[in-house]
Amino acid sequence: MIDNTHSNGLRADSIEDQHQGSNEQRLSKLEKKRPNVFYYTDFRVFLADYYNYLNEQNPRFSESAFLLKAGYSKSSRGYFKMIVSGKRNLSLQRILSFSKAMQLSESESQFFESLVNFNQVTKESEKDFYWKKIAGSLKAKEGRSFQILNSHYNYYSKWYLVAIREMVALNDFQSNLAYIYQKLKKKVTKKEIQLAIDDLIEIGLLEKTKDGKLVQGEPQLRFIDDAQNFWVVSKFHREMLDIAINSLEHDPYEDRSLSNMTFSCSEENFPKIREEIKEFRQAIAKKYEHQESNKNIVLNLGLQLTKLTDGKGKTIECKGAIFF
Repeated sequence: MIDNTHSNGLRADSIEDQHQGSNEQRLSKLEKKRPNVFYYTDFRVFLADYYNYLNEQNPRFSESAFLLKAGYSKSSRGYFKMIVSGKRNLSLQRILSFSKAMQLSESESQFFESLVNFNQVTKESEKDFYWKKIAGSLKAKEGRSFQILNSHYNYYSKWYLVAIREMVALNDFQSNLAYIYQKLKKKVTKKEIQLAIDDLIEIGLLEKTKDGKLVQGEPQLRFIDDAQNFWVVSKFHREMLDIAINSLEHDPYEDRSLSNMTFSCSEENFPKIREEIKEFRQAIAKKYEHQESNKNIVLNLGLQLTKLTDGKGKTIECKGAIFF
């Protein structure tokens, strides 16, 4: 089962986990040389490493001195920590001034700007744009950390990776492309299926036994649903909604269950309802997904809770609902 409220996937802090350990350990890995921005996927980690590099060269060098080099005033003390911790963002002007302060080359500055934008923008389309831009320039892309990151990105960008992972648990599953191709109703090419399997193995969601059979593995990372990470699964949700629309048009009634309800209530109940939906999903999984026998189909359960009005004005209590 994949539950995107708390499951396997990509999170900003998991990117930082690629540079595991304390600052001293990271510096040891870098052999105390000038950090190369092309090896990073999080500009805040790069800034922390770069500052530690400067401080290693000159122990008297301070965060305030770094900010002064970047064009900040003396009253901006403590601002560097706020940026590195994610409490403050960098504006375009500050991106340029930071690049100059670190004496980055033109190509390094361009990459740093894309990296900052990738970490700071919130719209899915913008995240996708900057990810592709930095992924094409990452010198670490031949390394395992990039491969894992890219596989996680693919996992929540392409619906069939989730479906293939769950398909492996079916009683009649066969570890060959032809079987998976037929099971997915020929909606995905065999080449895409093979790449999906490679990604799933890379992030530990699938494993190959000695005799070549695919089995479900333990996830290496977990996804936490919050305001910073919602973009990760936005494309996945959109693809699943498209599948639901297609089901309405082509599948018989017996092969689908789509419902809807509209009701009014106090806005303060919104997070409570969202939590109850989460509990409902978990209850369904516990009752049906964890059974050991007779698994012969992969299902997707989608529940959407959206605000149709802005919630401003007089608070009202819950009233009658309209079901569809």
